[in-house]
Amino acid sequence: MTLFQLTCMCRSESEYKFIGKIVEEVSIRIRCIPFHVANYPVGVESRILEVTSLLGLGSDERTNTVGIYGIGGIGKSTTARAVHNLIVDQFESVCFLAGIRERAINHGLAHLQETLLSEILGEKDIKVGDVYRGISIIKRRLQRKKVLLILDDVDKVEHLRALAGGHDWFGLGTKIIITTRDKHLLATHGIVKVYKVKELKNEKAFELFSLHAFKNKKN
Repeated sequence: MTLFQLTCMCRSESEYKFIGKIVEEVSIRIRCIPFHVANYPVGVESRILEVTSLLGLGSDERTNTVGIYGIGGIGKSTTARAVHNLIVDQFESVCFLAGIRERAINHGLAHLQETLLSEILGEKDIKVGDVYRGISIIKRRLQRKKVLLILDDVDKVEHLRALAGGHDWFGLGTKIIITTRDKHLLATHGIVKVYKVKELKNEKAFELFSLHAFKNKKN
């Protein structure tokens, strides 16, 4: 190999690495675009603190899963979006699967698995064929990735088994947040770290009412 060829190869390799770094940086910036949390995020701060404390953000030892439960419309998804915005930049890959209950009915679990893989890997047109093959693909391709995975509005344990079945599916430091109306579902899947979203106390409830009714805080 000539010196010219070697120089061109080194330059090509350097350019390839440089382009790779640019792509990685752009991907991180796109990923870190925050979600809209709520028009009036009253009381969200305390909920964020509770959930993040359960997640154990300082530990990269193993996958840590936290369940957020409560009645419909109480603010489970709002809390999950707020937590996402706060911690998203700490992870290699991120996936927020919203409205799983409805999407599973309309599109099936295999489609949700494909969406999960596409968002985390940054690849389009991923096909898994069926749920069982999808489980194998998720475990094989994601077991070394530090992931933030949010599964929103889950109502069947089959959803969890297909999308986040075990601690060995993802890399060390992975954090999983699950929102559901059914606390029993979380227990059935072995999730012990749970946070119940409660109704706002009188002062906060009146503040939120005032914001909606008068577009202003109470006097």
